[in-house]
Amino acid sequence: MVNYSNIFVNEGLSYSAYKELVTKRLENGQTTGEDSSEAMLHYSKMNLQRMKRVEKTIQLLPELEKELLALTDRYRLLIITEGWVW
Repeated sequence: MVNYSNIFVNEGLSYSAYKELVTKRLENGQTTGEDSSEAMLHYSKMNLQRMKRVEKTIQLLPELEKELLALTDRYRLLIITEGWVW
């Protein structure tokens, strides 16, 4: 069984930390995994470009934004992405 508490507390990255990791690895000609082939580097660059595009273009529905702003408890979300195996 997957220990999600461990992922949240010890293994997870914030979005900004993940994006910074991908950026730095690409600057060094590496992916976030063991395979840093030209093809995987290409995919990683495309994924970084997609993240930047989403940051610029995403718009939450006003109803969703209102509901999110009304939350009073603290939540952690687990986002599963295409990062290559570490």
